[in-house]
Amino acid sequence: MWNQNINDIELGPKIRVKTQDNNFDADLVFATDGMSSNVRKIMHFDTEEWFYGQKAYVAVVKAEHENIAKQYFSKFGTLALLPLNQDLQHYSIILCTNSTSDATAQLENLNQEFNLSLDLKDVELGSGFELKHVRAKKMFKDRIILCGDAANSFHPMAGQGLNLGIGDVMYIDSYINKLIHADQETLNNYNSTRNQKNIQITWIIQSLYGIFGNAEGLGEKIIEGGMKFLDRIPSIKEKIIEISTSLSLKPHKDFADKINTKIVFSTIVELEENNLEKSRIEKIILVEVPSKVYSELRNIFINLFEYSGFKDIKINKDVDFEKL
Repeated sequence: MWNQNINDIELGPKIRVKTQDNNFDADLVFATDGMSSNVRKIMHFDTEEWFYGQKAYVAVVKAEHENIAKQYFSKFGTLALLPLNQDLQHYSIILCTNSTSDATAQLENLNQEFNLSLDLKDVELGSGFELKHVRAKKMFKDRIILCGDAANSFHPMAGQGLNLGIGDVMYIDSYINKLIHADQETLNNYNSTRNQKNIQITWIIQSLYGIFGNAEGLGEKIIEGGMKFLDRIPSIKEKIIEISTSLSLKPHKDFADKINTKIVFSTIVELEENNLEKSRIEKIILVEVPSKVYSELRNIFINLFEYSGFKDIKINKDVDFEKL
C-alpha cells in the first residue's frame, strides 16, 4: 500500500487495513513503514526506545567526490558524505549533531576544518529530525510481521540499518510460503533469528556511539580500524552482554499517579575470559558494573530534578552492591 496513510487495523478472519482512501483485506501484513511505523503503534507492539540527544540533517551539496564515500568525526557528532552517483558531482550528506547545536555553523566549520570543498551556498538544512533507537521486542503479532526500520532502528553512524532490513527481507523470501500460512514455528524462528541480530547490532552501535558519537580527533582511528569492530561480531557476539542499571523514584502513594521517574543506564561489557563460572558472571552483572556506574547514574538523576526546579535532592552517595 504505497503512499497510503494507515488509520486503523481490524483483526478477524481477514486483517482489514483502513487507509484514508480505501480498506484492504489480507491474510498477513508485512509492516515496512519505517522508524515511526503506524502499524507498530496501532497494534501496540512492545518496544524499547531511547533518544540519542542528537538530530540528523540531510541535504544534497555540490562537490567533486570521485565516487568515494567519507565520514568525519568531531567534538559534536558525525558527518557522512555519500556520492549520489558516478557522473553527478553531488554528495548526499548526513550531519548528526547535538540537538541544541547550530547545525549550519557546524557544517560550515567542518567544511573549512577538513578542506572538504563543499558548495554550501544554497544548502538549507531545515529543522532536522531527532535520532531515536526503537526496537520491537517481538517482530510479529496477530499475523502482522514487522520488517526493516519498523522493527529496529538506531543511530545511522555505522550505516547498518539497510543491511538489517535486507536481512529481514532475505529471511522472509526464504520462508514466504510458510509465513503466508502463519506457520507458528516459522514466525517464532523469524523473530528469534532476526531479533538476535538486531540486538547484536544495537550493542555494537551503542558502543560505537559511546566512543565516537561525540568525540574530537578520532577520525583517523575510525578510518584505520574503528569501524572494523563491526566485522568482529561473529567472534565476539557470545561474549558481549548489555547490563542495565536503573535508579527509580518510588513516590508516596498520594502522588503515585503524578510522579514516575526512572533512569536506565546501559553498559556494554565484553567478557575477555572464557568459560566463566556462573558466580563470577553474577558478580560482574550485580556488583562490579553497578558499582562503577552508580556515581554517574546518581548525578544524572539529581541533575534531572534540579533542572526541573527541585533543589536539594538527597540520594545516598554510596551503595554497597555486594551487600544488596
